[in-house]
Amino acid sequence: MLTPKFQINQDDVSVTIVVHAPYTKVSEVDIFIEETCFAFHAKPYYLRLELPGTIVEAGSSCKYEVDKGAYTVHVCKQEKGEHFENLDLLTTMLAQKKTPQTKPLIEVVEEGNYVLNNFYWLDVNCEHEASLTKENICSTTFGYGFANQKHGVISKLQEDLCDIVYIRNPDDTSLEDRKSLKQAAEDLKFDSDYYLADLYEDDYIQHIIKFIPEWKQSPEEQLEFTDEEKEQLQKLPNKEYLISENEQQIILNGLFDILFAYAYNVRVTEGEGCVESAWNIRTISHTLSWCCSSSCLKETVVSCLRRSLCYPQYRNWKLGCKVVQDVIRILKKGRRYILHCLLHIWRIFQTADGSPCYILNDLYITDYCVWLQKLKTCDELMKSLSKEAKGLNVLKKDLDLELELIEEAAELVLADEKQAEESNSEVDELTNQIGLVSVDS
Repeated sequence: MLTPKFQINQDDVSVTIVVHAPYTKVSEVDIFIEETCFAFHAKPYYLRLELPGTIVEAGSSCKYEVDKGAYTVHVCKQEKGEHFENLDLLTTMLAQKKTPQTKPLIEVVEEGNYVLNNFYWLDVNCEHEASLTKENICSTTFGYGFANQKHGVISKLQEDLCDIVYIRNPDDTSLEDRKSLKQAAEDLKFDSDYYLADLYEDDYIQHIIKFIPEWKQSPEEQLEFTDEEKEQLQKLPNKEYLISENEQQIILNGLFDILFAYAYNVRVTEGEGCVESAWNIRTISHTLSWCCSSSCLKETVVSCLRRSLCYPQYRNWKLGCKVVQDVIRILKKGRRYILHCLLHIWRIFQTADGSPCYILNDLYITDYCVWLQKLKTCDELMKSLSKEAKGLNVLKKDLDLELELIEEAAELVLADEKQAEESNSEVDELTNQIGLVSVDS
């Protein structure tokens, strides 16, 4: 069965569901309405929605528009005047698919909150992932992907991922060892001459620092998803996530890291994107490029700034700090705008030429898109994360790249050059004066 495209709107008394099911027979359409459930069936299409409020069949109606191939169904609300929340988060409306699971050892603390005592399996919906075995179950030491819940995947795709993920064997490399290897690679990559060139010859960098990105425009306007984004949301798997407190912190820090890489790319391309956009995002993000994670936000921000000074075309401290401010603003805008950014990343990876970046969608981005829609306290949590980031005081010395020492040395060289120029100027002036005296004589 195919899931048809659909749209949902509402007014005070009803919910309107437009189902696009062309080339179907009206006589064979079945519509089911009961409590919060709405189901539509017309071969080969099947749609089942779980709405956030109760609906009733009495008074409901359906109209078919032949030229559009669309069924417009008006379904009455049980409570007139009730507002159904988050109808634009289409993934959450779709009925969940049954997925095989191990026997989870989960303690339900209260509705919507769970403590993970042992492990559980997340349905990744990844075409490359092997069937469920002991190797695929999450590993707190060697895991990667969303919430570090995946294992045994990358080793099977190593040839395809050699230019995407820098860590060679994450399935056999602990999280701590990955951090050490990542930092060693950054130390080797950092170029002090490149850094100084972008420090002193910064005309274009100042231009992109002044660029006003989308998230700084019309801050009070409610974001509406585009038709392309709505189609993406419909295709996402509707899954539940049982996340421990420690895993949630890892997820949030990973989100900050990925958004930093995205915001950097938007700023340096002035919102236009380029053929290097996928490279920019996956390389600057240590989550994506090294399968690293952090339980400390300051450590995450330090890593973002370090990588922005080691890898991309423009390596400037002030630019990196500006991008941190960009991420803080994005987080303040809440769930829908963050989801808008993640959907954009998903499209960039999915359409990247010459590289299988779409695998990063399977490992990270798709799950982030679904999780954000499911998170009941999402906007509050994002505002809290933005507030924490705003309160951080990250200094150049925290990056452990000897930036201050490099700048001091450069200033001494510039001072010596200036002094030499002044001395040469004085000698030239004295020579000219002597020459004038000789002529007068």
